[in-house]
Amino acid sequence: MLHALLAVAVASPPLRPTSKWHVDFADSQCIASRDYGTPGEPLFLVLKAPPIGNVVQIAVIRNGSLREPDQIAGEILFDEHSAIRTNFLEYGVK
Repeated sequence: MLHALLAVAVASPPLRPTSKWHVDFADSQCIASRDYGTPGEPLFLVLKAPPIGNVVQIAVIRNGSLREPDQIAGEILFDEHSAIRTNFLEYGVK
């Protein structure tokens, strides 16, 4: 007799922002950030437009620990658009 086990992952709802957007229009770069965390567990979404080039850098900043850089394959999805496959750089600092 063969038994099969089916595991279904339930997706968590998206995090809600806990602050308004903060935008810094500096001469050397433009940075927009928004808080999604709590004082005990901070979590920030950061969008950065470098002065040269036509890219936007995306960062998620949270408490963590020192760790070596690691490149991870993944995808980004905006609303109902198709997923964009890209690479992510994950690292930790003191």
